[in-house]
Amino acid sequence: ALVARRLGASQHAAVAAGLFTAVMPCVHGAATIYYYDLPFLSLVWLSVLCLLPRPGAKPLVMGVSAGLAFAAACIAKWSALPLGIPFLFGAMLVGVRGGRRQRVSTGLACLLTIVVLLALVLISSDASLQDTLRSQADSSTTEDSIFGLRTKTGDLLPRAAYLATHFITGALSPLLALSFLGLGALWLMRDRRGLPLVLLGSLGSISFAT
Repeated sequence: ALVARRLGASQHAAVAAGLFTAVMPCVHGAATIYYYDLPFLSLVWLSVLCLLPRPGAKPLVMGVSAGLAFAAACIAKWSALPLGIPFLFGAMLVGVRGGRRQRVSTGLACLLTIVVLLALVLISSDASLQDTLRSQADSSTTEDSIFGLRTKTGDLLPRAAYLATHFITGALSPLLALSFLGLGALWLMRDRRGLPLVLLGSLGSISFAT
């Protein structure tokens, strides 16, 4: 809701985004199984919020706060690294024309904060990271693949088609998907301020899932 408010400068957009997320049945269904997904995804979106440009914000404060939130997301669940990094890059590209130097400073502060904090965590113990790597490995391949990325590529198109279909039928429902597509088309025609965030975040999530 806060990200939508900052991107669209609209209270109505914020309310709509918050309600849409809150009432999706798949979110509540997954919440009973995936115990760490809600906190790590919430922290990823908090880091995105911190990176979005706003009047009077200081690049150092924006970058450090985003880095703290993203490092916390990784500590909650290491899947935040491959899933969240595309969202961070997308947030960095929003509004980059108006202040490229400030955005670079913000990005460097964010990156340095993440690297330092995660390095301290891994120096202390890398057991949780190793557990994540083992849980994400695909048993059908001859080599373990980091963060679930598979060595076989022949089934990528069928998997992508399955995920797209399941997203429509299982996550949204066909009726809600039609509304989603219609509103998305209207947004593309009228605004597009958050397009880098939407594109990079979506492509990153799809790539990870396939």
